[in-house]
Amino acid sequence: MTPIQRSAWQGYLLVINDLIPAVSRDQVVEPVISRHFAALHAHLDAHAVSWGLDGIRLLAVATGAQVMLRRSDRAEALSLLQGLARGLFALSSPTASGNAGGGGPRPPGVAR
Repeated sequence: MTPIQRSAWQGYLLVINDLIPAVSRDQVVEPVISRHFAALHAHLDAHAVSWGLDGIRLLAVATGAQVMLRRSDRAEALSLLQGLARGLFALSSPTASGNAGGGGPRPPGVAR
C-alpha cells in the first residue's frame, strides 16, 4: 500500500469507525461529533492535495455532511458520509485509478 493509499484508508476508517456510528446513534452527542469531524477535516486537509481533485471533492462532501447534521438532517448527513467512505475506500484500493467515483471493490460496512 502506497502512502497515498494508506492515508485514504486511514480517512476511511475515521468515517466508518467514528463518524457514521456517532451520527447513527439515536442520541447525537454534539461534542463527540464535533471532535470526530475535526479529526476528519484535519486528516483530509493534510492529504487532499495528494489525492488531486478527488481530495477537494472529498473535503466538500465532509463539509456538506457536517452542515446537514447541524441543520438536523441526519439522513442526508449519513448519506454524504457513506459517499465519503466510498470515495476514500476507492482511493485506498490498489486498483485505484484516481477516480473516487469508480466502480471498484465495494467497501465493507457501506451501502452502495
